[in-house]
Amino acid sequence: TDGSGALCDEWASEHRVQVLHQPNRGVSAARNAAMAQASAPFVTFLDADDVLLPAMGAMPDAMGRADALQGLTARCGCADAPEPPAMTLQPGRDALAAALEDPTRHLHLHGWIFRRELLTERFDEALTLGEDGEWMLRTLSHARMAGQYAAPVYRYTLRMDSAVHAANDAEGKYLQTLQAAQPTLSAMKLPAQAAL
Repeated sequence: TDGSGALCDEWASEHRVQVLHQPNRGVSAARNAAMAQASAPFVTFLDADDVLLPAMGAMPDAMGRADALQGLTARCGCADAPEPPAMTLQPGRDALAAALEDPTRHLHLHGWIFRRELLTERFDEALTLGEDGEWMLRTLSHARMAGQYAAPVYRYTLRMDSAVHAANDAEGKYLQTLQAAQPTLSAMKLPAQAAL
């Protein structure tokens, strides 16, 4: 309703931009449609009210042996990266375990970049809150190596009318997502309590 579709169609005249239009079936359906069409070697996700910061542009070159790499998420665009940013790598399962045990790390999509060939899983379109965390569990369980990149690459906008804040029965929806995550947590012997 804000004209963004027409603006995207204008950008599609540039060969690097591909626009997909579909009925609004939620963020998971949009992400799934985009992944099905992706042809670039690297994929990242950007919510409509957030911003990719300039340091994101260096992440493909920093990937090294990583299948997935997480940069820092900031609440402003003014954070500076150390020169050069530190990077740590670990097996995907270890990265998952560390994220579940460390409240300063997160398993939502903000600030992650992935090798396209890692993205064999699709988002569960029945989940409406925490769906990215459940997808991340399944996706990172296939990663040979995952990394942390100590540079602010993503600016997150906190809005009180966002899907998370405006959801009815948020607790019930998060419990539904945790139930969906149980097979992955069990198969990898990851701590279900940490996921809570």
